[in-house]
Amino acid sequence: MLSKLKNAVRDILTSDSSPFEIGYGFGIGFFIGFIPVYGFQTIVSVLAAALIKRANRVALILATQLFLPFVIPFVVAANFFTGSLILYGKVAVFRIQDISDVFVYFLPIFVGSLPNGLLAGFISGYIVYRVISSNRKKNEKREK
Repeated sequence: MLSKLKNAVRDILTSDSSPFEIGYGFGIGFFIGFIPVYGFQTIVSVLAAALIKRANRVALILATQLFLPFVIPFVVAANFFTGSLILYGKVAVFRIQDISDVFVYFLPIFVGSLPNGLLAGFISGYIVYRVISSNRKKNEKREK
């Protein structure tokens, strides 16, 4: 798994894509990681990669894969807190006693995922853009 990750990062760094396209793809993938399509994130990211032309496809799919099972509970909690604040004006208590409670909490989780995903996607995409831009400038200086 680690070697696949290294290969994906190497593919991104050596691609002909601009830093903007890589950052844009990564940001979109990070956004997808926040929306509540758990278990289907890879499918959604592959569809998004096919539909969004300016985004680096590998970066988009890779960013989505960072949302591993141990990260999802924190993302769901953040989305729920944000969504309940938006919908109800206060942070509601998150208590699941049986499986039917999941449907009660879906709306706040979905609503919270949009601003959280947009913010996280923008920040992560910008960071990746800056890192790739800086890395390429350093490489250009070395080659001269």
